[in-house]
Amino acid sequence: TVSVINASTNAVTATVSVGVQPWGIAVSPDGATVYVTNLSNDNVSVINASTNAVTATVPVGGRPWGVAVSPGGDTVYVANSADDTVSVINASTNAVTATVAVGDASRGVAVSPDGDTVYVANSADDTVSVLSITSPKSVTFDANSGSGSMSAQSGSSSSALTSNSFTRTGYTFTGWNTSADGSGTAYADGASYEFAADLTLYAQWAAVSETSDADSGSDSEASSSAVGDPVAAEEVSAAQGRFALPNPRRDGLLVRRGPLEINRDIQAANADSGNKAVALLGGEEVAISARTQGSQAAQFVTGKISLDIAVLEDRGVVDLINGIPALTVARDAQAALKGAGLLPNSKLQVYLPAFDGSFIEMPELEVNAEGEFEGSLAFRTSSREKPLPIGQRSIQIVGLDEGGVETVLDIPVTIAQPLPAPETNRVSGERPVLEPGQSNALSAGAPETVTVERSGSMTSMEGEGWAFTVETDSPGATPEAMSFTRDAPVAFSGEGFMPGTRADVWLFSDPTLLGTVNIQEDGTFTALFAVDSLLVPTGTHTLQIQGVGDDGFVRAANLGVEVMDPLDSPVGPVAPVGVQRFDLMAFAVSGTVVLVLAVLTVVVATLRRRRPRPIGVVPTL
Repeated sequence: TVSVINASTNAVTATVSVGVQPWGIAVSPDGATVYVTNLSNDNVSVINASTNAVTATVPVGGRPWGVAVSPGGDTVYVANSADDTVSVINASTNAVTATVAVGDASRGVAVSPDGDTVYVANSADDTVSVLSITSPKSVTFDANSGSGSMSAQSGSSSSALTSNSFTRTGYTFTGWNTSADGSGTAYADGASYEFAADLTLYAQWAAVSETSDADSGSDSEASSSAVGDPVAAEEVSAAQGRFALPNPRRDGLLVRRGPLEINRDIQAANADSGNKAVALLGGEEVAISARTQGSQAAQFVTGKISLDIAVLEDRGVVDLINGIPALTVARDAQAALKGAGLLPNSKLQVYLPAFDGSFIEMPELEVNAEGEFEGSLAFRTSSREKPLPIGQRSIQIVGLDEGGVETVLDIPVTIAQPLPAPETNRVSGERPVLEPGQSNALSAGAPETVTVERSGSMTSMEGEGWAFTVETDSPGATPEAMSFTRDAPVAFSGEGFMPGTRADVWLFSDPTLLGTVNIQEDGTFTALFAVDSLLVPTGTHTLQIQGVGDDGFVRAANLGVEVMDPLDSPVGPVAPVGVQRFDLMAFAVSGTVVLVLAVLTVVVATLRRRRPRPIGVVPTL
């Protein structure tokens, strides 16, 4: 029998008759069912815990000893000590679905918290049997217009995929994909698979180039566009002004100097083609697949070559837009690179976009004897060079595959605006310092000729395609010299800037960020900021207004201004001689009250006239 005890009173509330010599007992996770092994009957009694009635008797192996229920309550495991087996019972049907051989005289049994592993104690041979209860999964390989046959591969843990044996005349195998058209998840040949689910992989093919270095045994005589006929390197160089002729290979391990032109307008018919990575093998475009690896990394695979790019959490992000990984990295930040499947002991070249179609050649990365590489990529230039432009660009990685054929990966990346900081003159290396009435402007850190107009309390600065305007109600402002009153509002506006970026307003010598505002879709912004009296002292300062132009470079307007305190102004007539101290102080206090009321009146009138729009919160990388 089984005795049922009330745990509060420690009293037996029921006695349930089961089989002969009941031994092991287990309760389902929900407490609804109790399982009891009957040693002499070779069966298990199933008890309804609500009614204390036996609802089923399940035949199992000889002399069932221990019993355990899976965490999900769907499976029951019974250790049979006489025949050295474990019976697996389906808890829904109370039927034995499998019998697994274990050690000698199996008795104790337990299930791991995740339900994937069963442990059985074997009392006669002093062992523990570890059972994986995950059912094997299979991978089916599809030739996808190729020839040959490959057997399905089965497994229940991470294993390398069977190497490709399919062939296709006039094509080279570039890897596997979960979709026949290459739009799904990509797997390199021999890549590791977890075998967590059944899968069908389709072979991916790329047309073999008729004139590749591997075929001719000599240096390539031409560069190549992404699609269409090859273009002579001389023509590309003349048209783009940025491509050098392919130089002789150094030690046969480096192919070219300068990136290839990728024409994304004709790469594909869909609207997202400009966001896709492009791969060229021997000058011919081949299939490339990409997938995200969380929000900070992405992987790109073409043939046996794989490339991982990872960005820091606070300086970049990887989104998935219409199924395509989209990389965003803050200017001046770094990304980590690693990859495999390249020609052992070769070199890898990385190019960054710069300006006017030019590029920055990064230091070469060494490929080790296993065809792997690892390094970092800094999205920055030196302080005296023109910075990287903000906006969507691309990085291009050039190397050699295992067969020595030039492989190019061109990966789009959005270079984001960095955290706010004063703009310095990169020619002199100094921050602008101006007196009231003086002004200048910087474009990408270099001086730019601009037009300055002053009218009353308003000053405008206009450059090529952009303009800033500042307007203040300070009583000390003149057309010749702009002044601000502390804690009083100042109106800022601008036009001709890159939508989706932000404008920053600074005041220094000690840099103080007055505020930031988002650029609207039409390239304009308006904002109302005050000079905080707790942060900015009175005196001469330099005002700097920054915005990103349409070309991705920062424009900075600099103006010399005077910051004043309202209480610095005269407060009224001088008290007549002979007035008592008490009367004089009362007069001063009353004059101060009048002045404060006057300032508040000006502020309120200004706010009513301007009706500034909310400018929101600006997220930063």
